Amino acid sequence: MISGTLVAPGDKVLDGIGDYKMGNGLYEANRRVYAAVAGYVNVYGFRDKTDNLVQVIEVRRSENQLDNELLPFNGAVVTAKVMAVGLRFAKCDIISIGDKVYKKRFSALLPKKKLRPLEPELSEPFKNFVRPNDYILAKVCDDAGIKDKFVLSIAEDELGVVLCRGKFGEPMQKVDWNTVVSTRTGRTELRKMAKVPQKCMLPSYSNQTNSAA
Repeated sequence: MISGTLVAPGDKVLDGIGDYKMGNGLYEANRRVYAAVAGYVNVYGFRDKTDNLVQVIEVRRSENQLDNELLPFNGAVVTAKVMAVGLRFAKCDIISIGDKVYKKRFSALLPKKKLRPLEPELSEPFKNFVRPNDYILAKVCDDAGIKDKFVLSIAEDELGVVLCRGKFGEPMQKVDWNTVVSTRTGRTELRKMAKVPQKCMLPSYSNQTNSAA
């Protein structure tokens, strides 16, 4: 992988460590080397005591302070797209933080326990909260059981769905904080809607239409 490449936790950096010395921000699994943190691949060299050249590969949090502010961090509120929904997790792509849009999307998981505190067990836990292709406001958080991806939460009242579409691709409008309605069919669906802060960069229907064209 080229030095300076932006990587997320779990991204493969090398097929094998080879002649490199493994530095900070990496871990090895099945002989392959993966990023343990979000940041930039960096390769540098130094001479050891016997004057041999040692090349070190690492992942740095940032190339400079500005880049560091753009990376997802614990406690950050981000905009993400729900890519798929299962029984235990929703798979998401983080697309922006505040008003800064990422060139590369970061993979993340939204566990069902991060939907809402004390939510009773449901046979389809995500159906009342988020669905595939929804855009959500979520908070990056820690989870002891997940180490290779960012973890998201929408448990707080301010977090949840900010944009969603119906079966035919039509916009869905908010009825209340738990319900949306199709602008084409009048059919209602359940969602956990977010109370959107002014400084969040949200996708628009026009932008999504243009990008799909």
